[in-house]
Amino acid sequence: MGFYRGPNIVTDNLTFALDAGSERSYSGTGTTSYNIINKETGTLNNNVSFDSTYGGFFEFDGVDDYIEFADSNDYSFTNAVVTWEAWVRPTGNAGVLEHNIMCKANYNLNTREYQMQVRYSGGIYYFYLATINQGVTSWSGLGSSTTSAINLNEWYHVLATSDGTGNAQMYVNGELKTSSTSYNTNMANKDAPLVVGATINGTSPIQEFVGDISICRLYGKHFSQAEALQNFNAQKSRFGL
Repeated sequence: MGFYRGPNIVTDNLTFALDAGSERSYSGTGTTSYNIINKETGTLNNNVSFDSTYGGFFEFDGVDDYIEFADSNDYSFTNAVVTWEAWVRPTGNAGVLEHNIMCKANYNLNTREYQMQVRYSGGIYYFYLATINQGVTSWSGLGSSTTSAINLNEWYHVLATSDGTGNAQMYVNGELKTSSTSYNTNMANKDAPLVVGATINGTSPIQEFVGDISICRLYGKHFSQAEALQNFNAQKSRFGL
């Protein structure tokens, strides 16, 4: 595991860190990005834009933009001990329910593991996490329009975490928004890319994100509420919070 020097965030068992504001993750130009932890490369597809304000973020048009990293066991968590984290600013919808922040799946090949999303339904935007059980095609979900609703054009820190025994929580800006005591305990490990800003269906993106994504992280550990708050506090000033 690589060493991640930066803000005062939790670094234990950090396996993936994409930060548009770090030159070790993105130079500010070109189509190559890097996982800061292991230096694996990700490709910016279809003119993903970069903006240097708020320390740096990627802009996704909701049409066909996405960043793709190749499949790696570092991004799969069969024991369901895992944390997903992102700093995002949704700006609209693409006329569909699901808009992926971070996803490991290829729908056409039925290689699906997890999706962290902004969903849009009934005029409400909300955060949602979905994971696939190993050997089962149904999703386990966390989040709803009543528990994790958000506004457009505002920066949010979203963090979902699972302890592998059925307990899972979702925090938004350091506050617990929803939880489960019967969540997925046996997550799938499929041959699928890690994608930021969309899901892959064969070779084409679907469920594209509309808005800005600055940071995405994956951890092979469960977060306490104190740790979720630590990561929020460590970078909230960057996003004007």
